[in-house]
Parts: sequence; structure tokens; C-alpha cells
Amino acid sequence: MVGRGRIRPRNPMVMDPDTVVTIVNPVEHPRDYVVWSICSFFHGNPFCLGLLALIFSFKARDMKVIGDLQRARGYSKWALGFNVAALIILLVTILIQMQRKTIMVTVLI
Repeated sequence: MVGRGRIRPRNPMVMDPDTVVTIVNPVEHPRDYVVWSICSFFHGNPFCLGLLALIFSFKARDMKVIGDLQRARGYSKWALGFNVAALIILLVTILIQMQRKTIMVTVLI
């Protein structure tokens, strides 16, 4: 009498109804843009926007270390905005300077 007295599960993929599986989504930490802010501060710092970006980047990093991710996201957005503004102003300034030099070269010729 092989098999009598043993209870074999019919479907091995069915879990015990008392088992609870929790799937936790990983927390996405906000970026702090410190490297970009340092570059904006040293290489293109119109209207001190690079300095402001650097300050807000450090604040975002501090809040991330403390664990206050909501405030870290807010400071991170400010740092990103100042970095983008500094980059746009720097590029527009470079384009204007290039335009002036080409005009001056054509006038001299």
C-alpha cells in the first residue's frame, strides 16, 4: 500500500493560505546634482546662479542623509532649476559673443 496515509499536494505551485508575501518598491532617492553645481559654480556662474545651485545641492544631500526625502526632492528641484538657468544664460552669452566676433570679422574684411 504505497501512497496511503501520505498527503501529497496536487499542485506544488499553490502556496499555503496563511503565507503573506509583501513586495516593497525600492525608495528612489532624489538626485542632488552636486557635480553639475560645482561645474556651474566654477565655469559658468552668471548672476551667482552656480553658487545658489551649489547651496541647494548641499541642502538636498543633507536632507537625503537625514532621511527627509520630501525636502530633499524640493531642494533638488531648486538646484536643477538654477543649474539649467546658469547653463542657458552661459550658452546664450557664448552665442552672442560668437555672433559679435563674426560681425566684427566681416566688417574688418
